[in-house]
Amino acid sequence: MTTTAPSGAGLRVLVVDDEKPTVDELTWLLQRDPRVGEALSCTAATEALRTLQETEVDAIFLDISMPGLSGLELAQILSRFKQPPRIVFVTAHEQHAVEAFDLRAVDYVLKPVRPERLAEAVRRKLVLEIAGAQDAEFSSLHKAYSYDCMIGEKIWERNFGGFFSP
Repeated sequence: MTTTAPSGAGLRVLVVDDEKPTVDELTWLLQRDPRVGEALSCTAATEALRTLQETEVDAIFLDISMPGLSGLELAQILSRFKQPPRIVFVTAHEQHAVEAFDLRAVDYVLKPVRPERLAEAVRRKLVLEIAGAQDAEFSSLHKAYSYDCMIGEKIWERNFGGFFSP
């Protein structure tokens, strides 16, 4: 595993690709993004699993076609984590897109990677993070509202004998 120095607050990302030049390029591009605080890298899916045992990451930029454990197989394993990291597939193979999104991928970036396209993938990860927080807030508000309605209904029943129909 290779680590670039953290640049303060920001996302901690993991790049996983069996091609070292691709790993270096993606890590460099991600580190240039001000929303990324730290970029880790691995050249095999099994190495990524070992890294994830020791380090929590916000997102994984994952190749699909790798020797041994493929990126899709790694994503299936990661989906079983209590809090799985968000996955952005970065691959030369467009035919796996449907399967990738079935595994709840944040994005699917085709190689060769353009810097603006990679920046868009980071933006999508952040939007999902914000939306997830809003979903959690909405969910707790919905539960509170449902509880209030249930209590209100019980008070109405007790005091007025239930709902009347016209």
